[in-house]
Amino acid sequence: MEIAIIGTGRMARQLGIGWARAGYGIIFGSRNPQGKDALSQEVGDASVVEPATAIAAAPVVVLAMPYTAVAPFAQRHAELLRGRLVIDISNPFEHLPDNRIAGAEVLRVKRNAGAFSFFAILLRPFRTS
Repeated sequence: MEIAIIGTGRMARQLGIGWARAGYGIIFGSRNPQGKDALSQEVGDASVVEPATAIAAAPVVVLAMPYTAVAPFAQRHAELLRGRLVIDISNPFEHLPDNRIAGAEVLRVKRNAGAFSFFAILLRPFRTS
């Protein structure tokens, strides 16, 4: 099974390495996929492509980007993300004054759920304080 990881930062790299070792195919989505050969080799022959190409190739999509980029990205790619398991690893801590979100969230998204209204399941695993 393929996993698309949108982003190429530290969290994306580490998740990619772990999942590749477990036998999953990894496809990174990057705004600038050129020049990412070292990342591809580091993660075990992962490919690095444009985000839309990565999403189209995988049933599981990990959003490894800053919290403020998630909603606009999801809205721009809504049709491609429809029906996929989307894992959002961003954290909003600097945007919530009381740091009130902690623990994992699994949301069964219903109508009128904003940027994520098109998902069957949205997983937000790293919500810790």
